[in-house]
Amino acid sequence: MGWIIYTQRIAGTDVYLDPEYSKTGKLKKQSDIYSFGVVLFEIFSGTLAHEKFYTDENNKGLAAVARKRFSEGTLMEIVDPKVMEEAEERCFGLKVGANRESLEAFLNIAIQCLAETQVERPKLTDITKELEIALNLQEKRKDILKFSLEGIQLGTENFSEKNFIKKEGFGMLYRGEVPNDIGCKVPVILKVTKSSEENNFLRELEILFGHKHENIIGVVGYCKEKDDKIIVYENAYNLNTLNSQVNDVSLTWIKRLEICVGIANGLKFLHKGFARQQSVVHRDIKSVNIVLNED
Repeated sequence: MGWIIYTQRIAGTDVYLDPEYSKTGKLKKQSDIYSFGVVLFEIFSGTLAHEKFYTDENNKGLAAVARKRFSEGTLMEIVDPKVMEEAEERCFGLKVGANRESLEAFLNIAIQCLAETQVERPKLTDITKELEIALNLQEKRKDILKFSLEGIQLGTENFSEKNFIKKEGFGMLYRGEVPNDIGCKVPVILKVTKSSEENNFLRELEILFGHKHENIIGVVGYCKEKDDKIIVYENAYNLNTLNSQVNDVSLTWIKRLEICVGIANGLKFLHKGFARQQSVVHRDIKSVNIVLNED
């Protein structure tokens, strides 16, 4: 059992103060958890808990504002913009920002720390575990690979005609095989962009970094050498596309509905955007661009 101290003399700084301790004088370890939760949101927002724009909204400061934002589903409104604009050091200044899953893991535990009653707050062991998960999720973002032009040329047989797929947007699509971080060759799709399309190349990479979702083809890495700008995507070429399957008599109504739900979820994610990242309009929704997996 945890220890409890009752005191008539309440000590501490108001915006960091456990509300249950403040009302009842009951001081527990969970009182520190509340204060730690306030600090977590200071780190998240890049602002101090007693900033005037918080206390003007609620005299209890950042903690009360964070709880209100959470109930409204608008917590990301107080994230430090610098967090969302961080550049990947290996990606020539590409702004990739914080990983979506990392932020969600962080916020999930941080908001629990701000529970108004002591019994609802998590244990320190659980907090440490969840924060480490958030850290690991963000570190995994560094796994994006920078491929060499030489390796890509080998993997596409120097962009041979037999590996050419089609022209798409600002680039040309090729199939190929490139070595991953442990040296094994993996099939991928490569989008080769013209040297004059620097801004479009960077913009597309930023969007791909910020919009990872199970219903959207993801980015594996990139290559930028001399005038060559190449985005390396997950392989989807050998999978079926909707246009080739839509008249399949074995496609049950349940399966058709599952496909519809998958498309809608991917589109919803793009349109909703995330944090301070802009929403994305796909601009080319059609059956040939809908990829179906083995299920």
